[in-house]
Amino acid sequence: MKLIKTKFLCKSTSQSAPSRTHSLTQFIGIQWKDRFIEGKWYDGEYLTWNYDRGYEINGGWRRYWVINESGEKEEIHRAHMNAIFEMNIEELRDNKINEILRKMSSETKQIKVSKEFVDIFRNFNVVNQVEEMKKLSKKELYLLLTVCLDKHDDEQPTVVYNFQPFREEVMQIFEIQDDKETLNPILQALIEESGDKYIETDGIVDEIGNKLPDTLTKEQVRDAKINIINSDN
Repeated sequence: MKLIKTKFLCKSTSQSAPSRTHSLTQFIGIQWKDRFIEGKWYDGEYLTWNYDRGYEINGGWRRYWVINESGEKEEIHRAHMNAIFEMNIEELRDNKINEILRKMSSETKQIKVSKEFVDIFRNFNVVNQVEEMKKLSKKELYLLLTVCLDKHDDEQPTVVYNFQPFREEVMQIFEIQDDKETLNPILQALIEESGDKYIETDGIVDEIGNKLPDTLTKEQVRDAKINIINSDN
């Protein structure tokens, strides 16, 4: 026999009832608790049989344990397992495949941005980018501010300078990050397009599908500034 760790998909919500030792008066105000919730996966394990075709003959494995909503590990009889959890192996496999595909779809959702966007992002901690930022569409401006808040050091003077003229837009982004609903249609569209509860920036790519470059280190910023000075001479 082997003890196998796995995950179980709940197909029917199960709740725990108040203890039978309580009188009816004690039930007042006591709410039933969810043990397992339909559609959720739960960590668990099962004990195999010590002979071939044990699963097939007995309609399941020898013993089952599942971690419930309270974080407690409880043993569940085979009949109850079949009632609460999806035990059809083929259907379980299909559910897992569909879950992976949905996750991959959300993770690979891309937002293409202009060459100007990429150039501004690359130089955001190097030189003044305010005038270039004003030329961007509102959509790209919000997206740029979001990714720069995420990736750049907001204590670096050049970064702070580039944010300052766009204080109103930055505050709107902060509100979204604080789980507040926005009525701004541009921000709503960005949230929907990026496929997340917030504005997701991991899927930003340039016009040919390349991800954004890494932000420059302090040494790279210094070298870039020296190059700019030399090119002006």
